[in-house]
Amino acid sequence: MPDITSAGSVNLNDWFARNVNQKSISGKSELAMDDFLQLMAAQMRNQDMMNPMSESEFMGQLAQFSALQAMTNLAALNATTYSVSLLGKEVTVARMVNGKLVTETGVVTGIGLFDGDPIIYIGDKYYYLGEIMVVGKMPETPSEGKEEPNPGDGEGGTVEEPEE
Repeated sequence: MPDITSAGSVNLNDWFARNVNQKSISGKSELAMDDFLQLMAAQMRNQDMMNPMSESEFMGQLAQFSALQAMTNLAALNATTYSVSLLGKEVTVARMVNGKLVTETGVVTGIGLFDGDPIIYIGDKYYYLGEIMVVGKMPETPSEGKEEPNPGDGEGGTVEEPEE
């Protein structure tokens, strides 16, 4: 495929930086179908007329982008379904506040979408799914001075020898 990054009057690197980076600033860094079609149109406008892009190459790129978009939609649906499954369950969430990790445990009372991302409500506060640390309560940390048992050291139970 010919290199079209600086062919003609459209510099695709500049276009990409201008359009995609603006979306990154607003919190969204994904390309939509319109972005793909604009890039494809620029690619076709600036192609080498002696070696034009083949139809199969164009269709292949379109199929790849469509598949990627379908997987992205499926992942978003999966996250939303997961958030719905948390309704009525106890979760422990955490977020950084003034450089300190603050946790809260409570029952998920509602779910919603905020800027396209699923959120859960614990009481009147909302949290993103990425802020969930544990479904249920966090295990208690051992108190100072008390030695924590090693996993599998036999503490807390007896081991019986198998009979022959």
